[in-house]
Amino acid sequence: MFSEKDFFAAVLRLAKPHTAIDRELSIAECEAAIAALEEAQIEQTCDCGTCLTYNLFYPGEPINQDLPRTYLAASTKDGDALVLAHLAGGRLTTLEVAPTTDAPVIDLPAPSTLRC
Repeated sequence: MFSEKDFFAAVLRLAKPHTAIDRELSIAECEAAIAALEEAQIEQTCDCGTCLTYNLFYPGEPINQDLPRTYLAASTKDGDALVLAHLAGGRLTTLEVAPTTDAPVIDLPAPSTLRC
């Protein structure tokens, strides 16, 4: 079994820029964002019954939401889910796993099922 933080770390390592204006994280940025997950408090926020959405909170000052944001995306190998990761200030702030079919996403997919 894997934890939410294991899944988030796998997404950060694998995901690519979501749009042409987003940029790929450097190895150092990726590892720093993964290390920051240790301190993160995770809150599952969406109760729509279709997707899984998580907000991450960190100790200390709140992350300035006006900072440039980075959007990364991955999907499952079977194409049934899209994973969107939003980073601000070098930290993961929101992660969403949304279905690409009519079937809802009930559980996080295994990290081994992700692709970019």
